[in-house]
Amino acid sequence: MEKDFLDMLPHTITTYALVSRTSAGYPVEAHSSTPSTWAARITEKFKLVRDRTGTETVSRANAVINCTGALTLEHRFVLPDGSIPPLIALHKIADQKGTHHYVAYW
Repeated sequence: MEKDFLDMLPHTITTYALVSRTSAGYPVEAHSSTPSTWAARITEKFKLVRDRTGTETVSRANAVINCTGALTLEHRFVLPDGSIPPLIALHKIADQKGTHHYVAYW
């Protein structure tokens, strides 16, 4: 990552991957005990986004997350204050080298 980009990410977000699904394929509230920690920038700003079903909805905040791995809406995101926001959308931002970062909306 570019140093200038990382300098704009003063917060830390912790993520836990989903580890279980029902036999019908629905997520179970079971997440990995091994967290991943990412540099982030959290901004409280209303924005119109589309949720996983394509419905337009208003998010109240978003986070730019320095992660080039694979994040999904099924990950549990823990904010610096310990709260777990209900994610509305997660956008992967790519450049010519591949995934650059993610933007999560809640």
